[in-house]
Amino acid sequence: MAEPPDDVLQTARSRIDHVVVLMLENRSFDHLLGYLDHPDADYPGLRGASYPNPVNLDDEVSPTADVSADAAFVLACDPPHGHDSIKKAMNGHRWRDFRMNGFVAAYGDKLAGREHIPFIAWGRIQALGLVAAAIVAAAAQHFCRLSVAGGFPRSLLITAAVLLALLGLALWLRQVASLIGKTRDVVVGVAAAGFVLSAAGQAVAGGFYRQWEGLGLTFAALGALSVVVIRQMQEKSKQVARVPLTKVAATSTRVMRCMAPEKIPVLGELARQFVVCTNWHSSVPGATWPNRQFAHAATSAGSVDIEVGLYDDPTIFDQLGRDEWRIYHDGMAQVMCYERLWEGANAANWYPMERFYQDVAAGGRGLPSYTFIEPLHDGPLSNSQHPGNNQETTSGSTDFQRGEYLVWRIYEALRANPDLFRRTLLLITYDEHGGLFDHVPPPRAEAPGTGTRKDRIAYLTRRLVAFFVENRNSPFDFRCFGARVPTIAVSPWVETSRLDPTLYDHSSIVASVRAWFAPGKGALTRRDAAASTFLHLVAGRSAPREDLPVLLEPAEGGPSVDAEEAAPAPRAPLAQPATVADDLRDQLVTMADRVNEALPGADPPTADAAARFEAHAERARTA
Repeated sequence: MAEPPDDVLQTARSRIDHVVVLMLENRSFDHLLGYLDHPDADYPGLRGASYPNPVNLDDEVSPTADVSADAAFVLACDPPHGHDSIKKAMNGHRWRDFRMNGFVAAYGDKLAGREHIPFIAWGRIQALGLVAAAIVAAAAQHFCRLSVAGGFPRSLLITAAVLLALLGLALWLRQVASLIGKTRDVVVGVAAAGFVLSAAGQAVAGGFYRQWEGLGLTFAALGALSVVVIRQMQEKSKQVARVPLTKVAATSTRVMRCMAPEKIPVLGELARQFVVCTNWHSSVPGATWPNRQFAHAATSAGSVDIEVGLYDDPTIFDQLGRDEWRIYHDGMAQVMCYERLWEGANAANWYPMERFYQDVAAGGRGLPSYTFIEPLHDGPLSNSQHPGNNQETTSGSTDFQRGEYLVWRIYEALRANPDLFRRTLLLITYDEHGGLFDHVPPPRAEAPGTGTRKDRIAYLTRRLVAFFVENRNSPFDFRCFGARVPTIAVSPWVETSRLDPTLYDHSSIVASVRAWFAPGKGALTRRDAAASTFLHLVAGRSAPREDLPVLLEPAEGGPSVDAEEAAPAPRAPLAQPATVADDLRDQLVTMADRVNEALPGADPPTADAAARFEAHAERARTA
C-alpha cells in the first residue's frame, strides 16, 4: 500500500504525539461486538443473521449451532486456536475459499481429545539422534586408538574425544528434554548416565579401545536410553478428553455464543462512541505468539504456532529512537521474546503498568511517541481476557471483567488529562480470535518475506524441520490473514460513532507508527510495506471532540455463568509437547526460564524471572 496522502500525513503528525496500543487476548470480532447496538444502521453485526455451524463437518445431516447473544464469561475449555484447528474452523481449501462453518466441529475435536495438532515424527527424531551420537562415538573411539598407538603426544586427544562425545550426547538430550519440559539438571544426569552406560558397554566388550564391539554396545546403550525418552514424549503428546463424550456435542456449540452488549459496558461504549475497525484481521491463522510478533516485527519468523524462544527480528521499536518508545507490562510479557529490546540501555524503556497511570497523571511527562501495553497474562489477577484464564474466584470476579476494568482505567486516565488526550490515539485490539466464531472469511495477504539470503536459509530450515514436525493440512505460505479481531480507535480527533471498513492486520501497527514517528525508515517486511495505516482516522475532524463520554467504573463481581458451563467436567490440562502447547501461561513460564538465563546482573539465576527482570530494568533506568 502507498504512503498516506501528504495532507493526511501532515495533519496526523500535527495532531498526534502519542500512539498507545493495548493488545488483549483471544477474542473474535463477532464474539465481542457481533451484537453491539451501534448507532450506525450499516453496522455489520449479527442481529437477524444466521450462520449455522454443524457439529460434524463430515455429516450432511449433522445438527448445527447458530450464533446467539448469551455467551458466559467462563468457558468449559479454552477453544482451539492452533494453526491446524483454525483451518478446520474456517473450513477452506488450501488456505482460501473459507466457509467459516467449522468452529463447532473444531471445538468438539478439542473437547473430545481429537484436536488437530502438528504430528511430531518421534521415530525420525530418534533415528537422527542415534546416528549423530554413533558418529560422535565412533570418532571419539578412533581418536582414542590413534592416541594410544601414537604415545603421549597424542594422549591429549583422549580427553578431547571423550568430552566431544559427552558434549554431543548432552546437547542432543538437552534438546530432546526441552520438548518434554525436563530441567537442565535432569538433562545433564541423563547425558552422564548415557555416557557411563556406553563406557561400561565397551569395557564389557573387551576393552575401552576395541572399536567395533564397543561401538555396537555404545549404540545399543544410547538406543535404549533414547527409547525411554521418546516414550515419555509420546505419552506427553497424547491428548485427553475435556468433557464426557456424551457432552461434547452440546458443549462445543458454546463457541458460537457471543457477548450481549450489557456484558461489555466499557468496550461496547467505546465502540459506540469512537471508531470501530470492522475489517481488522489477525495477521496469521495461528495462535498468540505469531500474531503478537507481527504486531512488533511484521513477521513471525516463519512460525504459525507457538515457538517459545528469543528472537532477533528487527522491530518497530528498533526503528524509533530509544526515547521514543516504552513498554508497560505486569509480570512476564510476550514481547520479551525480542531480547534486543531489553539488552543494555533498552531495559530502561520497560515499566510496570502502574507507572503508565503516573505518567499520564503527570500530563504525559515521559510518555513516549509509541507506547505498547501488555496485560497481565497469569496469576489470580490476570486481565488479558484470554478465555482460558476466565475461571471463578472466591470474589466471583473473572479475568474478562478485569480486562474491562483495565480498558476503563486507561481510558479514564487519558480523559482526565484533556491536553494529553488531544495529542493521543489509543488503539485497543486483540492478538487473535482464540477459536471463537467470526463470520467474515480472511482475505489474501502479502507474505512477509524480504527476499534476502536470510529468508532463503530460513525457508530451507523450515523444510528440514517439516520432515520431523508434519502439518496434517496443506503448507502455509503466509498469504492469508487470520480471523477478525475487535479493534477500537479512541481519540478526541476521531469521528464519533464511525465505522472504518479498511482492511487492516497487526502489521498496520508497524506501518502506522513508522509513518507517524520514523518516516525515513523503510519497511521491515513486505507485509508492513503493503499494510494499511490508520492515520486517516485522526485527520477528518476540524476540531477535537469536547464531549468525551464518562465511563462508569465496571463492576468486578458476579460473572454470568450458566449451570452447565460452570462445572462441565474435570478440566484436565491438554497434555502435549511445549512446542505445540496453546496455553499462554505455560508458554510464558517457559520463556521466563529463557529470559532468566539471559539476564545480566548479580541477581541469583534462580530468582523469580519477573522480579529479576524488573530489577534489571530499574538498574538501567537509574544508570
